[in-house]
Amino acid sequence: MGLSIHRAVFMGVFAAAIACFCHGCYVKFEEPKEPEISKEEKRYKDAAVAGDLKAQVNLGKLLLSSKYRKPEGFSWLKRAADRGNPDAQAGVGMCYLEGAGTEVDNSAGLEWVRKSALAGSAAGQGAYGLLLQEGRLLPRSYSEARMWYEKAAAQGDS
Repeated sequence: MGLSIHRAVFMGVFAAAIACFCHGCYVKFEEPKEPEISKEEKRYKDAAVAGDLKAQVNLGKLLLSSKYRKPEGFSWLKRAADRGNPDAQAGVGMCYLEGAGTEVDNSAGLEWVRKSALAGSAAGQGAYGLLLQEGRLLPRSYSEARMWYEKAAAQGDS
């Protein structure tokens, strides 16, 4: 008369838990705590909620950064992009292209990056130049890529 695998696993886990408890190594499981909000995030969030366009862009960038990697950063960038901020438009385009905080959507990504570049964003111009250089979603064109890189560099973006 054999034990089912599920019952054997349960019995093994149960026995291990009892052994740990009896030998003083009981671990108390607690509800996970919400991570603390940094002062910088709070400052940006307060201003972003109040409608400050630059704070919405900065909050979006901060939340999507490697420090946080919070998908809600995309929604803050999108709000600012919808209100016409060219740097936010570049960010939204790259988010769509990379799937950062949203699903990958190459068509939307290309449109946002193009819109940003045409609006004069150095970040958008650099990103559009890269897409042209790599031939990603656009026909490869080194001369056009160079033109967009030069526009970005003229604004101090290298």
